[in-house]
Amino acid sequence: MSRFQSTSSCSSSSSGGIISNILHMDVLTFGQYALYAVIGYYVISFVYKLIFGRSYMWKNVKPFDTRLRSSTPLKEWVEKTRKNPQGRQMIECTNPGTMESLCEKVPAMNAQDVEERIGIAKKAFETWSKTSFDDRKRVLLHLLDNILKNKHEIVAKSCKDTGKTLFEAHLGEVVMTCEKIRWLTTRGQQFLEPETRHVPLMMMYKVGQVHYLPLGVVGMIVPWNYPFQNAINAVIAALFAGNSVVIKVSEWATWSSVELYEELVQDALVKAGFSPDIVQFIVGFGEAGNALSKSKNVSHVFFIGSPEIGKRVMLAAAENLTPVTLELGGKDPLIVCDDADIDIAVDVAVRASLYNCGQNCVAAERLYVHEKIHDRFVAKTLEVVKGLRQRPTCPKACALSDDEVNDIGAMTMATSIEKIEKVIEEAVQGGAKLLHGGKRNPKLKGQFLEPTVLVNVKNDMGVVQDEVFGPVVVIVKWKDDDEVIRMANGTCYGLGSYVFSGNSKRAEDLGRRLYAGLTMINDYGLSYLIQDLPFGGVKVSGFGRFNGPEGLRAFTVQKSFVTNRFPINIPPPKLIRYPTEKYAHMIVAHLVDLLYGPWTGTLGALTRLISTFITKK
Repeated sequence: MSRFQSTSSCSSSSSGGIISNILHMDVLTFGQYALYAVIGYYVISFVYKLIFGRSYMWKNVKPFDTRLRSSTPLKEWVEKTRKNPQGRQMIECTNPGTMESLCEKVPAMNAQDVEERIGIAKKAFETWSKTSFDDRKRVLLHLLDNILKNKHEIVAKSCKDTGKTLFEAHLGEVVMTCEKIRWLTTRGQQFLEPETRHVPLMMMYKVGQVHYLPLGVVGMIVPWNYPFQNAINAVIAALFAGNSVVIKVSEWATWSSVELYEELVQDALVKAGFSPDIVQFIVGFGEAGNALSKSKNVSHVFFIGSPEIGKRVMLAAAENLTPVTLELGGKDPLIVCDDADIDIAVDVAVRASLYNCGQNCVAAERLYVHEKIHDRFVAKTLEVVKGLRQRPTCPKACALSDDEVNDIGAMTMATSIEKIEKVIEEAVQGGAKLLHGGKRNPKLKGQFLEPTVLVNVKNDMGVVQDEVFGPVVVIVKWKDDDEVIRMANGTCYGLGSYVFSGNSKRAEDLGRRLYAGLTMINDYGLSYLIQDLPFGGVKVSGFGRFNGPEGLRAFTVQKSFVTNRFPINIPPPKLIRYPTEKYAHMIVAHLVDLLYGPWTGTLGALTRLISTFITKK
């Protein structure tokens, strides 16, 4: 009997195990098929868009007759003006990694040159502003094709112009731009189509909408740290909103725009059947930027750069009350809590501080590390930084050898090195401890500043308060959450911010208390790839937004549009016609009580309103 019981028990256990295994397998199988379905959906969608989404690019399109263009391409203008500069200033173009000249000096445009380009763009706007969204998508997809075909040349020119590494150029220049095009062509239209808004009860016979209409000529001034991405991403957003563009590129990254970048955009316009005059690249110094900002023919000024120059741009634009978007400097804090994964935090923090040689508006220029893990964090950081390879970039399309690959490139501007060396020296004199770097790399010919690590830093030091814009890792110790928030918010900047913690609730609570335009939890830099999100700062970091619906709509006139809900013409109430009736104000007063007063008084308000109408009659 006991044997049967044992067998029965065994059998029961066995059958239960089988059922459990079957259920487990079914759940896994279901999950597997669900995953396949999701992946399949996106793959099919991608292939569909790839094949059919681009099919209209070449339908019924006659390429624009370039003989009808009003402007001389920038490259031709430069070559022609070099022969007779007529007193114009000249721009030197040098590879900061090798100090080799990239080309003959480039003539800088003066105010008259700039105004001529603005006039050409204004004329081109008349046609471009009437285009459909499909027309604009066609241009952007042609541009994407141009980028894909020329990506290695784009990267090589960016590296030579600025000194950045190949990886930084591929990711920061090409990937970011391609993602911007993808977002605009797949998501942009829905944010620019008329948007119906709620109307109150007394206006129920009306329809209220917001129409997003082109502004006109958008003037843009962009910096040198990402010469391709800064220029192209700004241009295509304004283009997609129906504007023409005049964009001034930096005098520190002129060569790449002259040689290639303008041509890529204008060629895409021509292939789609439109005039290349719609987008004008200009080169020059402060005179050109000032002329662009103060022109009465510019409808909006978009500026990326330092707070100091941003103020000048704003002042020049104020002459004609031209609205501006200012994306200015940053001094981003990266907070590492005592419960954070130190290995991950160090890897991300070093990249966040040194990416693009620290020449990045959202660089993590302040690392706030909890005192409990401070020493371990510093030791690991120092280990990583000491192993970084710094050398001139070898712009090859194939794999690099071990003696060619680099982690840190050159500084674009020699004056930046001098400024940063001074800031580091002042910090050390004030009690900070220099663990690594802090000076020019003596082994290299170009403009190389060694990756630097500073500890024992006080929050009131210049290296913490002022934007450094270089390869400097600054580590500040903290004790409690309130203290670190005070320190993190204790500068005049407010662009990005980052929090690392093993407790997501704690990290998010800290993140909400940071006064900045963006916050990321346990990561860095990826928010810019989420093009649905707006990008911009607070305080001295600027105002207005780029990216996302907010950034796209910034390039439009946001026009209120009211129409009749029904296909009949309803005359205005006699109450609001002239001459004003003697009871009109009483009727309005009773309506206020009826519509906005507490519900307990509704009956009384209605009674008074009816009584007034009866008395009136």
